[in-house]
Amino acid sequence: MTAKLETVTDTELAILREIWNRGHATIRQITDVLYREGTAPQYATVQKLLERLEAKDCVARDRGTRAHRFCALVSRDEFLGHRLQALADKLCDGSLVPLLTTLVHAKGISKEDRESLRGLIDELSGRRAPTGAPALRGSRSAGVVAEAKLWSRGHRAKPGRAKNDDASGSGR
Repeated sequence: MTAKLETVTDTELAILREIWNRGHATIRQITDVLYREGTAPQYATVQKLLERLEAKDCVARDRGTRAHRFCALVSRDEFLGHRLQALADKLCDGSLVPLLTTLVHAKGISKEDRESLRGLIDELSGRRAPTGAPALRGSRSAGVVAEAKLWSRGHRAKPGRAKNDDASGSGR
């Protein structure tokens, strides 16, 4: 999946963000968030982008309802980690230190995030047992994605089944 994550476009990422925020979403729900008017061509655009994300194994489709629902198969943390590592590989010979240092100096860091990072560093260095403390703000549990992957296995289209989607007007 690593190579596929590299090809996720900014527009596809906007769709993934909406799915991460909701847990799952229909094409109509995503269209209404991304586009003010939500016209038929915009709906078709979102539908096509979701098909691309599905082909990249980033989302799964639940065909069990009239308005198909999509869930993420890649967590926000997994996606972010991959993108940051690719950036570090490209700009810093693979080292995350210059990347993180630059981010911290440029943006600053809250007390809460400093404590979270200290805990992570202690945990990684073996000075402290894993606490199960929440990750940095904005991250999503890998458990949610694991559940989505299990869920998607039971909801994939059966061979020979037509690709029916709610573009015909249902679920709008």
